[in-house]
Amino acid sequence: MSSLYLAPSQRAKVCLKNFISRLGLRHRLIAAHKGTLLNSLFGTTFNVMKDEHRGQTTRGLCMSRAKEAPIIIMDVEGADSRERGEDLDFQRKAALFSLASTEVLIVNLWEKQVGLHEGANMVLLKDVFEVNLSLFGFTRHDLPPPRTLLLFVIRDHDSATPLSNIQEILMADLGKIWGSINKPEGRAQSRLDDYFDVTFVSMANKIFSTAQFEADIVQFHGRFADRAREDYVFKPEYHRRIPADGMAHYMEDIWNLIQNDKDINLPTQQELLSQFQCDKIAAEALEEFKIQSEPSQRLIAGGHVVEELGRKMRMWKDTAIAHFDASASRYQQSIYSNTRNGLVAQLNISLRPLFSGQLNNLRIHTLAQFVQALQDGVHGQGVYDGGALLAEAQQLHESSFESKARECIGLGPLGEMEEVDRLIDPEWSYELERDRLKDEMGPVAVQFKKDETKKLLDTISAGFMRQITAPVLEALLEPTLDVWELVLPAFRERLATCEETYRTRIRNFHNTDIDNDEALYTLQKRAWLTLTSKIKEETSDDALEQKLWAYFEKNFEYDDVGVPRTWTSTYDLGVTFVDAKDKTLKLLKTYSKVQRHDPSQEYTLRPPPITLTDPEDQDFDFTTSKIIIRGDRFLALQTEFSKNSKAVYFEAKQIIDEQYPQWTSAPTTAITYGLSRMVPLQVAAPLFAVCYAADRLGVSGPLKRAMREGSARLQAVPRIIYDGVVFQISELMALIRRLISKVRNTGSVALEMRVLGGGLRFHGLPHRVEA
Repeated sequence: MSSLYLAPSQRAKVCLKNFISRLGLRHRLIAAHKGTLLNSLFGTTFNVMKDEHRGQTTRGLCMSRAKEAPIIIMDVEGADSRERGEDLDFQRKAALFSLASTEVLIVNLWEKQVGLHEGANMVLLKDVFEVNLSLFGFTRHDLPPPRTLLLFVIRDHDSATPLSNIQEILMADLGKIWGSINKPEGRAQSRLDDYFDVTFVSMANKIFSTAQFEADIVQFHGRFADRAREDYVFKPEYHRRIPADGMAHYMEDIWNLIQNDKDINLPTQQELLSQFQCDKIAAEALEEFKIQSEPSQRLIAGGHVVEELGRKMRMWKDTAIAHFDASASRYQQSIYSNTRNGLVAQLNISLRPLFSGQLNNLRIHTLAQFVQALQDGVHGQGVYDGGALLAEAQQLHESSFESKARECIGLGPLGEMEEVDRLIDPEWSYELERDRLKDEMGPVAVQFKKDETKKLLDTISAGFMRQITAPVLEALLEPTLDVWELVLPAFRERLATCEETYRTRIRNFHNTDIDNDEALYTLQKRAWLTLTSKIKEETSDDALEQKLWAYFEKNFEYDDVGVPRTWTSTYDLGVTFVDAKDKTLKLLKTYSKVQRHDPSQEYTLRPPPITLTDPEDQDFDFTTSKIIIRGDRFLALQTEFSKNSKAVYFEAKQIIDEQYPQWTSAPTTAITYGLSRMVPLQVAAPLFAVCYAADRLGVSGPLKRAMREGSARLQAVPRIIYDGVVFQISELMALIRRLISKVRNTGSVALEMRVLGGGLRFHGLPHRVEA
């Protein structure tokens, strides 16, 4: 069993703290003036007087712990010690310290001293009363003063005097003492029982009545151990409300004040102790909290999102508060409550950077994940719906952010009823960061819509190009003045299909009317430019010249029913040529501009929306874009066609001019007849000779077979002969025309024509002409 001697030294202070710390949180404090009694009663080991040596055994104040209970026993130096003599100063200090610290004050009296002034410790009791008033007499009048139990132990009570008589004598003496002391202002009418409960117990002589003494000790010990007894000593009203962990500091301060002869305001000291201990416990709890939260602080500072941070922050906070409550709740409630509120506020302040950093990192990560989700959806396999992808990504990541943000402040998932008492800090809110996230997701969504709209327009435009190619090629295959009556209706039909495709696929984007107007204008403009580009491609200079020439030949060389014209003098060549040329030039003019015959059926591109700020859109001239063949090119094509058409005209005219007059028919017939007579004779003579020789040689059979095999080939001979004759006649007619022209220039001339051999000879001309 350990004991502690209390003295004003630093070493004693340290020992006191260590001693008290081993008691635990529940304790009781008793002060007494006799070590022998205390050792027997509580199993302590205070020094006691030996039989062979009479003198002081307890010097100053000694403390020890009860053997079987959390009770601190203080053994005070006897007031009647020979060694201390008249040192009343120490007596007063001991009384001050005892009353300021203990709940029960045991006064050890011998039965023989009852009724005496000095022997009965009446001087000591007067000091006790005065000290008690100095300690507790200045408490608020509306509050009851702290109470102390004065427990008188009547030692060596072996006489026939009843304890009740002794009690009456002592109570009378106590009343006199109480009436004689000076009382504080406002407490003049106070009574002894306002501050003290007085009780008495007697003990037999330890030496002469050992058995009875032991029985009295057991009976007396029960009052300290058995809570069920009515005379249980440690009643709640006696407790000084000084927790064990603050006892050392409290006693140290009280003793310093006593030693320095300073006034002791015990309530103030208790408040100071409570404040000191509560602050100390709060600091310990806060330090433990910082150690727990430091790893997460580093992660958040590095830009990471800490999973389940809300649960962790609540755990850290609850742990710190629980640590504080467990140790500080035993101190004065007002100070405990205020310090606790301060600790909670400090914890919230320490958690605020974690909360703010977590929300900031969560917002940044959510935005990055939102962008990545859009990219993954776009680059994924297969066809996707951009509007549905955007709406799903927005809803998913906004919900994800809000769920994690709610967890961060201590709330449950979305849809659960919010409970304020579940919040880690009622002042925390994630709405600002949520709105900021939406503001940052807005431009991303707008840009995604623009990109997807552009891609959609590109896809539709490419499809339109494929769709419009066939109708354009078909319409331009044969030159016709109704070319645009074929092209533009097909263009309108396919454009309407493309517009409907756009409206269907863009529906999930929930675009504004302005956005749709811009997109539809862009689509129509692209479609129109695609059409005109394809038309220009199919109406290049070479292609257009071929079409013009084919159209001119169709109208010049063929009649209205498609029969080729044979140029004779009966045709009005000039009228036919002018008509064909005018139609061809009209075709050229038709090709030069995309324009229908009926102006009411004309296609018109809507004006660009005012929200389109691109100068290319604002400066686009639809009327100009309808022109396929512009001025210089149109004139060049017109000039080239006119030049070529004139050559055709003169060729046709030459054909007509080269036709011979009617009066040349007779000479031509004669010449033809003469030639027809000569040619058969020249052929027949050799054939006859061959046939005769074959018959004489006996090879007529093979010759016949050879003739039959070649009969098919010989069928072509008349045609060859005919062509030769026609050629000769043509040459002859040309010669005759030259002669006629010569005759017209020189007048009449005698003409003689002879058929000599294979040629013709003319006489009577200025010079000889042979054919």
